[in-house]
Amino acid sequence: MKKDSIYEWTIEWGQIREKRVWIQDSVTSTNDIAKEQGFSYDLYLTNHQTHGRGQKNSTWLDDRCSALLSSWTFKLSKPPQPIASPLFGLALFTSLKTVWPNLPFSLKAPNDVFLGNKKLAGLLLEVVSTGSEHLMVLGLGINVFAAPESLPEATYLSTMGVLVTKTDWQRFLDVLQTYFSEMSKLSILQEMPAGLCEQIRSALNQCPLKKAYIQKVESNGHIITEIASTPWL
Repeated sequence: MKKDSIYEWTIEWGQIREKRVWIQDSVTSTNDIAKEQGFSYDLYLTNHQTHGRGQKNSTWLDDRCSALLSSWTFKLSKPPQPIASPLFGLALFTSLKTVWPNLPFSLKAPNDVFLGNKKLAGLLLEVVSTGSEHLMVLGLGINVFAAPESLPEATYLSTMGVLVTKTDWQRFLDVLQTYFSEMSKLSILQEMPAGLCEQIRSALNQCPLKKAYIQKVESNGHIITEIASTPWL
């Protein structure tokens, strides 16, 4: 294993921040493990997934040591609402933009983050409810040092001459954890604040692959263009 792998850097970050981190070099899917383990850990990490999943039953492929393969868990008092998906997409987009402000990140519903005209990262939100307790599992994959050669539509963070250091990466994880925690609190609400709707609209409009200019993102997450109103999912 490469000493400077994203896997190792993230494990070190979890230890420094005293997170409850579950780690294993290879698994089927971190989301599947997180749902089985329940409330035992805050973060699930692996170096390789054999059955990684994305939205709409798509497959997430990875290049060992070169990507963040993770699931983040949040205990909620109520089940998350449909607005959770755009909220966490915005959290990921904003965190990347905070640490690497000069890179052309954008958001593509339902929660892919693009770098230029190629996919950089993806999110998968799932929920396990037991009585009055609700566990939200947020799967997150980010290509950092490479992208799978079999996916020409994918890209990675350290392209375009960008040097990703351990300091930058762990700062990104700090920012991401803060935004994820804030969005988890909002995710049980029926509607998003207007300011966040506008931030999401802006992030969506920066995507080169959008089909039409987005005029508005409504408080329930619906995307409004000149020709249609489309639910986020």
